[in-house]
Amino acid sequence: MKVAIYIVLALFVAPVACGQTVSGISGTVAAGQSITISGSSFGSSGPTVVLFDDFENGSDNTQVPTAANYGSWSSTDAGFYCIDDHYVSGSLSSSADYSSATSNDAFKTFTETDEVFFSTWYLIPSGTVLPGTGNEYGINWKPFWIYDDGTVDDDLTLPHASGSSWMIFKNDGPQPRAYYITSGLSFEIGQWQRTSWYAKGGYSSDGAICLWRLNDTDAMYKVFDQSELDLWDDDGDGQNRWRRLEYNAYGRSTDNCTPAYDDVYLATGEGCRARVEIGNASIYTSCTNMTILRPTAWSATEITAVVNQGSFAEDDAAYLFVVDADGNVSDGYAVTIGSSESASITAPTSLTANKVE
Repeated sequence: MKVAIYIVLALFVAPVACGQTVSGISGTVAAGQSITISGSSFGSSGPTVVLFDDFENGSDNTQVPTAANYGSWSSTDAGFYCIDDHYVSGSLSSSADYSSATSNDAFKTFTETDEVFFSTWYLIPSGTVLPGTGNEYGINWKPFWIYDDGTVDDDLTLPHASGSSWMIFKNDGPQPRAYYITSGLSFEIGQWQRTSWYAKGGYSSDGAICLWRLNDTDAMYKVFDQSELDLWDDDGDGQNRWRRLEYNAYGRSTDNCTPAYDDVYLATGEGCRARVEIGNASIYTSCTNMTILRPTAWSATEITAVVNQGSFAEDDAAYLFVVDADGNVSDGYAVTIGSSESASITAPTSLTANKVE
């Protein structure tokens, strides 16, 4: 059963010198419902949301449908299917069996862009292994891959597991081909992980990548944050851009390997980092559980967004965050998840803007 969160307008919030201020929320915050967030300094540029999918349009052990919760996949492979064994929200997630193929994916094309924001949850189920485990060539897993015309054209895998290393990898462009993640990213089998990343293309040292992850024991952590990167090969044709995403893109053929995925969100354009999220702590970087909402309208003083409830349950304490197009995040705005008709909201005593990308 979907659990509703009911929110009433806060009457007061302390003044601050800078940063986003959430002064009130109206509407029922429940899965699929629209809420309105009032405040200031949200920025005039919101995201172009390309896709959100929680896989609830499918059914157990059948191919992932192209119709998503919002938007649609360009195509899905027959070997990429819905399951009810594991999930973050609703009652379904998606999965693939690497014992039979190296690529069973969902594929999305979008309007060409040089900025992308992406977020999703993924899991290596208990009792199973990572792609490539036991293979003579070792672990090789590219769960999420963006590129232009193909996987050797302005491509990035975020992240990429290779042997005992995690990296951000690219086939195309100037050296180095891999940016190594030296700390903060591990993979606990049997534990859902959320990865979020922002990428800005560039080929004159003006590219940038920021990668975050969290799980239920490790709070939101920035595992990679670099700018002035040469991400695109300057081939002189002026055609450098991203316009394709592969989800569950590649893994070495491996027995007993069935990764699962849920709640994928993809936004593009200059405002792609602007977003609304709900977390389980008042400070963004203290959250060990988060769910991302889908903005439908955005201005400096008001945002409307459709709710994805994620794995939050009745009576959970939660906090709403607004992130602007530059990656600055507001303080958490307290709410209570529950089935009652209303829940009081405590205004924060101070607000600061912290760049989280």
